[in-house]
Amino acid sequence: MTSTDVTIEFKSSLPPPVCKEFSFIWAVESSSDSSEPAIILGGTPGSQNSRFKIEKAGEGAGENTYKLTSLDGTVGNVTGIFLAPQLVLTNDNAKTTFVKFNKYNEAITSASRVEKSALRIFPF
Repeated sequence: MTSTDVTIEFKSSLPPPVCKEFSFIWAVESSSDSSEPAIILGGTPGSQNSRFKIEKAGEGAGENTYKLTSLDGTVGNVTGIFLAPQLVLTNDNAKTTFVKFNKYNEAITSASRVEKSALRIFPF
């Protein structure tokens, strides 16, 4: 989908957490010696560990299927704490997380006639 680096930021409709100084930008954990470093929140736009690419992964019936990659591997998932899925950077194709994108439009308010559109990621 893109050959340029993208920064991925987690956004939620829930109220912001107590720590407002904390970044919601994805980053590859650089403090770990793990062969599969975790994808964490707290990245900085433009920094090396916060750069990802969106690559087409499917053909035919899976033509709208993509994967997220970085310079060092593909975003995948493993079982983490409390059996919850943990995003990691991996070179194991069996762990790759595939996503689809759906376009959405935010509601137009009477105060602003500007329509906002973006892409939402849906892992499967």
